[in-house]
Amino acid sequence: AQSTGPGFFDEPTCVAVDPKGRMAISEGGNARVQIFDVHGRSERVVKNLYWGDDAPPSTFLEADQSGTVEELGMPMGVCFTEDGRLWVTDIYYHRILLFDREMHPLMKFGAGGGWG
Repeated sequence: AQSTGPGFFDEPTCVAVDPKGRMAISEGGNARVQIFDVHGRSERVVKNLYWGDDAPPSTFLEADQSGTVEELGMPMGVCFTEDGRLWVTDIYYHRILLFDREMHPLMKFGAGGGWG
């Protein structure tokens, strides 16, 4: 069923499983990536791109010279590395992001301000 709650999906686009059995599911409709543990329990929702859950806005990742992009736009693909980091493709903001095991953003390639 479509929903914004953990464990529910709106336009799921891709699934990846890390070597320890965690699963990442990207959603275009909710503009997020959900992380599930090896037992299928919701572990984390990746939507806002900042260092830690209580980080101030000044720690947002820079999107490009025109400002910051503080959230995922439309994640379409996910892929885990062997050590549990997560690559995410975001087609709305024309970029690829890398997250650590705790889903903090590490780096990005490309940038843009949305469609067009």
